[in-house]
Amino acid sequence: MRLLGCMIVRDESDAIELVVRHNLALLDGIAVIDHGSVDGTREILGALVDEGLPVSVSDDPWPALEQKARINAVARHAFATTDVDWLFPLDADEFLVAPSRAALERTLEELPVDRAASFAWPTIVPSFDPRLPLARRLLEGRAVVDDARPWRKIAVPRAALAHGRAEIGLGQHELVAVPGAPMPPAPVPLPDGYAYAHVPIRSLEQFTGKFGAGWLAIVAKDHRRPTFSTHWGVAFDRLARGEAVDEDYLARFAANYGIEPGLWRHGAERYAPAPRFLRTTQTRYGDLVRGDALARILAQAERLLLAPAGAG
Repeated sequence: MRLLGCMIVRDESDAIELVVRHNLALLDGIAVIDHGSVDGTREILGALVDEGLPVSVSDDPWPALEQKARINAVARHAFATTDVDWLFPLDADEFLVAPSRAALERTLEELPVDRAASFAWPTIVPSFDPRLPLARRLLEGRAVVDDARPWRKIAVPRAALAHGRAEIGLGQHELVAVPGAPMPPAPVPLPDGYAYAHVPIRSLEQFTGKFGAGWLAIVAKDHRRPTFSTHWGVAFDRLARGEAVDEDYLARFAANYGIEPGLWRHGAERYAPAPRFLRTTQTRYGDLVRGDALARILAQAERLLLAPAGAG
């Protein structure tokens, strides 16, 4: 069985090396699209390729966010040109969790050949101590145990996309029908012990750059504020108003990621010690990280302004 990860990344230099190395412990390779990173992410990916790891990297010059279209193009290309059996659409803040590669294969083999697999999507809130590397901060972090979010994440077998009537939905939470086609069968939930551990917030600098630059790309797609990903707009507005973003706010935002602020819950009872899910703590390319959030935001703003008509 061959398992391939795919991801679209932009400005994830604080995490990308750890995420790639961890996920390669369970996958045969990862196909990465870099969406105009300016913080060292692209250089780190290049170094991982030069090291000989099974990582392929391509560049997306389109400035606006087109995640759904890009991830489906990668999936269809992978199934059409390789012998990959399962595709794992990952974000650059997600760590695949399974008891072992052998256990993962056995579990997938038991599923219907045309049904996606549904993984739990637990949120991990790391320590925000800037003196510590991310791997250490994850080990000292907390897991949200009463997560109010209904979403899970999927992995997709070849047959689920082969007929052309289904595609990976926005956010990679489910399969959806292409226009005019019937709804695909629901994904099969996997048992405990299988997850995409999600670490959306990792530092103040990362929060500022992610939502400052990222919200611009989301708005640019349709030239308006969308009704999806509204939590990105909430973060952007807080930054734009100059309101404080301290460690407590970072933790609350992470624990309630994707939830409207009026429905946020917060308290010590919501957390448990983070599980020790990391399969490696090794990183080599920390000297390539450039974490300046302002540089990310300015670069994204210029990129959108200089884009040709129709590119945003």
